[in-house]
Amino acid sequence: MLFNNFYSDNDLKFYSKTLLSRGWVILPNFLSSNLVANLIEEAILIKKDLELGIQTNSITDEEGNFLVINSLFSKSEFLFDLSRDKEIMNVSEKLLSKSVIPIHCEYFCKPKLGAYPTPPHQDQIFYQSHFDDEMAITYWCPLTDINLGDGVLEYAKTDNLMELLPHIESNARDFGMELKDSSEYTFEPVILRKGDCIVHHAYAIHRSGQKTTLPAREAFAFNYRSSSFRENMKGK
Repeated sequence: MLFNNFYSDNDLKFYSKTLLSRGWVILPNFLSSNLVANLIEEAILIKKDLELGIQTNSITDEEGNFLVINSLFSKSEFLFDLSRDKEIMNVSEKLLSKSVIPIHCEYFCKPKLGAYPTPPHQDQIFYQSHFDDEMAITYWCPLTDINLGDGVLEYAKTDNLMELLPHIESNARDFGMELKDSSEYTFEPVILRKGDCIVHHAYAIHRSGQKTTLPAREAFAFNYRSSSFRENMKGK
């Protein structure tokens, strides 16, 4: 088993309600230990190909350490198939109360002590030119325990935020856009154990902190959106 979908219907209803009201929710122990091991190995293989110049769509720091790798469905059959696994698809549909489709998969890394923080943003700023009539969610799946100092994800405390706020171009090395003004928000850091996932929706304001620890912080992100077309096709 890849995903530990042992959640009851009541669990998933609670997670869905929390996700839509707060913007994010933790799925505890969602990734099996075997899946985490496979993801760690897959990250090694993908980076090896990139170092050989086989693939593109990546950003590195000044020392050549990978910070972001995009378009992973075209780089990894394993990740392509994994994103369509029935368990994560079923959980996604329960969270959004609607049929879903996978959008894309990404790899994120803060490779060393002092790695830069990621600025506050909403994912919808990157989706807006493609769709604004469906809800997107991200499963952020770390490959290690994530503690304070590891570059944890931090979420703005909001209530039922479902609008895209003004963004500006970011000067961050591994980023494109950031929230124009985040000064009014208080951010909550989220500690995770290996195997846990954070799920957030596209309007959740989030950032990551500066890295003050030595080990690399690695994560895969699996992105989905609701699909009215697939919902309408049910039963046909």
